Amino acid sequence: MPYNVDPIQLISQIRNGKNPQELMLGILETEASTNPIMGNLLTMAKENRTADIEKFARNLAREQG
Repeated sequence: MPYNVDPIQLISQIRNGKNPQELMLGILETEASTNPIMGNLLTMAKENRTADIEKFARNLAREQG
């Protein structure tokens, strides 16, 4: 899953006082806007639905063997 993020720019933003968690959340939200599965996972994470995230991960692992 390629994220079009320049690591140098990201580090620069962190050094200039940007919140790293907010920066990463922004990257994830951008990805979620074009990927419905990622959108669902992000919603589950924001709502602290850890059991649903675990169920998703187990199903994904089962599918991958």
